[in-house]
Order: sequence, then C-alpha cells, then structure tokens
Amino acid sequence: RTGHTFDGWYNGEDKLEATTVIDGDVTYTAHWTVNTYKLNFDANRGTGTMPAQEFSYGEKKAISKNLFTREGYRFIGWTSSSYSSTVYYEDEAEYTFNSTYNQTLYAVWEEVKYSLRFALTPADATVVVKNANGSTQSATDGVYNLSEGKYTYTVSAYGYETETGEIDL
Repeated sequence: RTGHTFDGWYNGEDKLEATTVIDGDVTYTAHWTVNTYKLNFDANRGTGTMPAQEFSYGEKKAISKNLFTREGYRFIGWTSSSYSSTVYYEDEAEYTFNSTYNQTLYAVWEEVKYSLRFALTPADATVVVKNANGSTQSATDGVYNLSEGKYTYTVSAYGYETETGEIDL
C-alpha cells in the first residue's frame, strides 16, 4: 500500500504473532501505518532558515509561512526545482503530500525595481546616476529602473552649480 508500512495481521486488537495458536475459524485483517515524510525548504539564493514540515502520506495542510529573505528581492512563492522560476505554491498555500520520499520546495524571488525620474531645471541638465560599485546607470526616456540599494547622483548644467546627492532605495 503506497505511503504506508505493513504493521501485521490483526483480529480486532489482537496481532497475529508466531506464537499465536489458532484453534478455530478466525479472520485477520492487514493493518497499515501511514508513513511520515518531511517537506524541506530551500532559500534558493536567499538567507535564513526554515524548519522542515512533517506530513503524513496523503495529508493536506498549509505550507509553513516563508521565513527566508533576499536583499533586493521579494518572495513570490515556491517551486519544485532550484532552476525553475515557475511558482507552484504561494506562501502558506494548501499542499497535499502524495510522495513516498521527502520533498524540497525552493523559494522563488522577484527583483524589486524602482522607477526614478528627475524633474530638472534647466530641462537640458545632465544627470549621472551611479550604483554603490560606481557603475553608471542608464535611463530610458529619462526614467531609471533601479534595484534596491544605494546610489549617488550628479546634476550639472552650464551656468549652474553642480548638485550631488545620495539615494537609498
């Protein structure tokens, strides 16, 4: 019987043993014990820990709440492979354990992006935005799509004082 372990033959509460004496008609019924398995959680490039969740074979219950984090990303759900970005289960979704071995769910992350536009005076001023590593960030139609982190900016225009500053997203 899938997902179960044979526990012996029983007549009511009496288990058939090698020493059992049968002296008449009797019916013994197979007794099975449901197996318990673990649902493990992998941060998949995130940080933190989550304890494994125990399931009995065929049991349906909510997946534990995600406890992992990943800087610059938000958690969007669980998948069955560290290489997949397809979400099969949302956080705390119902899960039915129909496997005969322990399972692992992998966190799926989505990068957090912020759109940034500078309102410039004069309109022809030049803006340079650099990330924490000093790499210049590019803009499309004047909009910078930036990940979480620290940035510096410089705004300059002929005849105006150059302004610099920091942005922490």
